Amino acid sequence: MLPKKIKSLYRTVSTGGHMKNYQFYHIYPLGMLGKLNDNNSKEDSMNNKNGYSLGYLKEFIGHLKELQINGVYIGPIFESIYHGYETVDYLTIDKRLGTNDEFKELVDAYHNNEIDVIVDCVFNHVSREFFAFKDVLVNKGQSKYSHWFYIDHSKNNHRNDGFSYHTWDGHDELVKLNLDNDEVCDYLIDVAKTWVNQFNIDGLRLDAADVMKPSFIKRLNDELKGMKKNFYIVGEMVHGDYKGLLEKTGIDSITNYECYKGLYSSLNDSNYHEIGHSFKRLLGNQGILKDKLLYNFVDNHDVNRVASELNETNHLYPLYLMMYTMKGYTSIYYKSEIGATGKRTNYGDSELRDTFFKEELQAGNDLLNAIKKFASIRKDNEILTEGDYEELVLDHKLIGYRRFKNGQSMITLINSSNEPSIIDKSIINHWKRSFSLDGYDELNDESIQSNEHLVIYPNWGRIIK
Repeated sequence: MLPKKIKSLYRTVSTGGHMKNYQFYHIYPLGMLGKLNDNNSKEDSMNNKNGYSLGYLKEFIGHLKELQINGVYIGPIFESIYHGYETVDYLTIDKRLGTNDEFKELVDAYHNNEIDVIVDCVFNHVSREFFAFKDVLVNKGQSKYSHWFYIDHSKNNHRNDGFSYHTWDGHDELVKLNLDNDEVCDYLIDVAKTWVNQFNIDGLRLDAADVMKPSFIKRLNDELKGMKKNFYIVGEMVHGDYKGLLEKTGIDSITNYECYKGLYSSLNDSNYHEIGHSFKRLLGNQGILKDKLLYNFVDNHDVNRVASELNETNHLYPLYLMMYTMKGYTSIYYKSEIGATGKRTNYGDSELRDTFFKEELQAGNDLLNAIKKFASIRKDNEILTEGDYEELVLDHKLIGYRRFKNGQSMITLINSSNEPSIIDKSIINHWKRSFSLDGYDELNDESIQSNEHLVIYPNWGRIIK
């Protein structure tokens, strides 16, 4: 039986349209709004006394527009115990963040500014406080929800529950759901449909997609795209078969952890061959994902902020320039656009999930201004999202590649050295003739002269059209 709350909200909507060339902004709301440590006091949590509520995120919409953001990935946002990924109630916005009505108003505000909303979807596991598991704790093998989880009633656990159960990655507060069970799958898919109907969301990011049943993900994808033709779903996969998951499920994208690592380590190691190999392996003419668009990022809520990961701060510029000119979707993790730092510690991930005040946005931030420039060029040239990839130049501190589609080309050249790099004029003229380039540098707003060698400035680049 599905809860009445889900049944009453179910309806079908149908929209069509072309999938956007997304530039995402990733918000971890419990951190950004200063709520991550606010669940110790139930009274404060219920009354929303500390930090900011979801409505505060509207204050950043102008900032997002300047970054050319057309998709916000936000989450987790549903009722949980602490970090958000131990869901208690899939149908209620976490009281630390606000109410269902506040979230609906926020989604409407994003939509009014042509920004889609992608919600973090945690369907692999739940909290021990989830209603079905609480029933199992009370009724043990007699619970009608016992088959919703992978439970062994012949064993016990260190909590002395009287049974053992499967978890996510050994964390016993994250109880793994049985996605082999049709009743569980029915429940979760109707939850997702309720989110579409109640909040009018535009997509999902599937947490732990790499350990979920592909058959369930395919059904979820098919049914939600039946409601919204251009509904976007990205699966979280750290390691594994990107192509296999995409083909088995039909979802739109996978988190590109392979290039995430290569983007910063190729700079730290003065070895563009690493990221060049990944670009060709995944995205090149013979690439295994040549026809797919991956979800590209340089940091997120689970990894060190990239400003802390890089050995040289100046490498933030070639790093973001690479991300904004590589195939697929871009994603900025909140506050990293101003060079925020933070590392994981033995005590948790709180440094990665700190509060972001609007007052921290300063007009003179060089990194922020550079990212705005990169984003603007990308917005005006969809070839940077969808175009094919061809390597042109590759050295330890210099990489150059062509993005091309339908007879048009753009060339990106990136220098991560502290000294200028020179491309011989004969090579430039050859590229201009071979690829029908106008010879205009979009990044530096200047024409490329045929009778001069091309200088690529230190820790910077060129984007030639």
